[in-house]
Amino acid sequence: MHTTPMDSPPTLVLSAPAAPEPARRFLVTARFVNTSQRPLRLLDLFEPLPVFFTARLVAPGGGEVDIAGAGKLDPLQGSLRYAELAPGAILEAALDLAPWLRASSLPGGTYRLSLQYHNAYGEDCFKGLVDSAAIEVRVGVALP
Repeated sequence: MHTTPMDSPPTLVLSAPAAPEPARRFLVTARFVNTSQRPLRLLDLFEPLPVFFTARLVAPGGGEVDIAGAGKLDPLQGSLRYAELAPGAILEAALDLAPWLRASSLPGGTYRLSLQYHNAYGEDCFKGLVDSAAIEVRVGVALP
C-alpha cells in the first residue's frame, strides 16, 4: 500500500439517533477527525456503503445482526472527489444502514454499533483501515 506523510489515519467517531424502524431508515453519522499535525487528504466518497465500511451491529442479547458487507467500485466511473483536512478538521459522512440490513425487522432494544472504514481508492490520499469505537443505538423502539 502506498504511504505518504498524508497517510496518518484519521479518528472515526460515530453518532446515531434512535432508529424506530431500522429496516426503513437507520441513520448514522461517521465523523473523520484529523488528529495529526499534518494535513490529511481523504477520498470524499462513501457510497455504496459496503465498499467503504464494514458495520457491526450487536443485539442486546449479544448476537450479531447480518449487514451486507464488501464490494468493489470501478474508479473509472465518475470523477473521484477529495477532502483536504487541516489538523483538527472534521469531515462528516451521513450514512443509512437500512438498505444493507439483511433482516426485515429487528427486536427493540439497545444495540451496539461500530464501523470499520476501509479505502483502497484514489490518489495521494489516505488508504487503509480505521475502526470506530462502538456506540449504543436504540433500535426498533419509538421514543416517548
